[in-house]
Amino acid sequence: MLKLAKNIKINLCLVFLIFFLAVWPVFGQEEFTISQEINYQLNEQGHCLVLQQVNMVNNFSSIYATEYTLSITGAQLIKNITATSQEKQLRTAVDRSNRNLTQITVFFEPPVTGKNKSNQFTISYQVDNFVENVGQTKRVVIPKISDIGRLDETKLTITAPKNFGPPSFISPKNFQETTNNDQIIISFNQADLFEKEVMAIFGDIQSMQFNLKYFLENPTSQAVEKVIALPPDTSYQKVFLTDLEPQPEKIIIDDDGNWLAYYFLDPQEDLTIEARGVVQITAEPQSPPLMPTDFFAYLGQDHFWEVNDPKITGLAKKLTTVDQIYRYVVNNLEYDLDRIKNRQAVRQGALGALENPNQAICTEFTDLFVALARAAGIPAREINGYAYSANPQMLPSSLYADVLHSWPEYWDSQINTWRQVDPTWESTSNVDYFNKMDMVHLAFVIHGQSSQLPLPAGAYQKENQHQKSVNIAFSQAPLDLSVKEFDIDWNLSKEAAIGKGFSGEIIINNPNNRAFYQIEVEFIGEGVGLNPKKTTIEALPPLGQAKIPLTIFSQSFWNRGNNQLIVKASTNHFNTQKTVSLPTISLISWQTLTTYWYLILPTVILLTTIGFFLSKKIKNG
Repeated sequence: MLKLAKNIKINLCLVFLIFFLAVWPVFGQEEFTISQEINYQLNEQGHCLVLQQVNMVNNFSSIYATEYTLSITGAQLIKNITATSQEKQLRTAVDRSNRNLTQITVFFEPPVTGKNKSNQFTISYQVDNFVENVGQTKRVVIPKISDIGRLDETKLTITAPKNFGPPSFISPKNFQETTNNDQIIISFNQADLFEKEVMAIFGDIQSMQFNLKYFLENPTSQAVEKVIALPPDTSYQKVFLTDLEPQPEKIIIDDDGNWLAYYFLDPQEDLTIEARGVVQITAEPQSPPLMPTDFFAYLGQDHFWEVNDPKITGLAKKLTTVDQIYRYVVNNLEYDLDRIKNRQAVRQGALGALENPNQAICTEFTDLFVALARAAGIPAREINGYAYSANPQMLPSSLYADVLHSWPEYWDSQINTWRQVDPTWESTSNVDYFNKMDMVHLAFVIHGQSSQLPLPAGAYQKENQHQKSVNIAFSQAPLDLSVKEFDIDWNLSKEAAIGKGFSGEIIINNPNNRAFYQIEVEFIGEGVGLNPKKTTIEALPPLGQAKIPLTIFSQSFWNRGNNQLIVKASTNHFNTQKTVSLPTISLISWQTLTTYWYLILPTVILLTTIGFFLSKKIKNG
């Protein structure tokens, strides 16, 4: 019988440390049934042993395979190539004539013939430095298997040491995770691999250090007030501001959660401000530092967010869930890297994104998501900041000077917090950035009630004198987590007017390098009345100050009290208590009269009656 042999070539492309497994059979899919298992075995040094187990079943007696070819780019990274079948070494040919390409051909001698006969073999090779160390985390990226639909079954497995840390980010989202001795095993089935590349990040927290410069100038003839935005706390990041020079007049936290530092500049004065600190970033959102008080503020229209435009409202009626909105943005916009390279990063807004879907950059992805979400009744806002990327083609970000990255967040009502997503990076990388973030996104500002303000770090430049002002690096050094008690001061009247109490303010300063939230403040005074007796400071930024108005009055008709006020400020981390000396308070005050009217009124009536009769007796005397 004449045997018709057909060569099978399966190309495996390796670019740097990223695998693009592409299958282009030269035969009809019906001629063979092919299944494969690909196992990426990682060791503690970050090297990888790749085992590709292939099972080919002949569907016809007259057709069989004589060889199997892999094409792998990045030749210098591949070593220790072997092929085996049933513990028998198979002959291989390795072609490295192309500097950036390695071709591995496996020969079947003799070939497996006969209908329903199975040809099982394993190709193995090693790739050094396969794991990317990203700060305190380890990252593995295995992009999508091309033409996976031509294979009958595929299973992909990543085996990693437990000391890599817990898997904090895994894409795609449908996976199975098990542990075996000292290993973590992450598995994906063929259905999970159709659309997304595989990316796994190990480690539950990331530390990034920042050094930011702000260049302020006052060209006018009058003193002016300037404000800069420092990196704030978010539901994903905790900021530790280790140094800020020079010190500002004040630091406040606005309704969106931005940290705003205020400076006064004299006429014709130039000022350079340098802020340094460390940010701890998590993959899962925590409770928001500040709970929104007005969700309607995150549903309205603003410049670049044309929420009320018919094109936006019409789409929002069709895209009713946040997942549908996100998928629409990812699938309909195309990233235009040339706009960044050519310095044409002029923001176009949501409508501009719809009109020019092939010319989008991160701002258009973000603006369209925010506008559609708000039009659908989902609170949303923009995050502007820095995102680390070692591959600007795959994950475009801070590529040129201080051009930053933007991404949206929406209010997740199921877990009551802000959840960040990155449709730009999912569009360019094909990695799932909807269900998890990757701990390399560092927020500089939050744009919620305004689509443009405050300006992020990198935008504070002297006119026509652009300077590099954003420097970010991963931090391995241990962070000082010690805390200092609050400094409590006061500004009270030195004397109390006769018949009155007195008022003033209690001043609470935060000397720490971090912000504190929901600070409970209690006032205690023996023998005196206080208004208020308790209050809450919603937020106190690092180097921030809170001034609490306080009224003190006599509460006891018989006792002047000990002329002392106790101030207690409590957080989850510590309690601060301060005793304040008070001036003498008049026995008789309006508060006293009001409190003890039931004693004072009869006394006044009695004294008035006695006086009346005494005066009458004197007249008659």
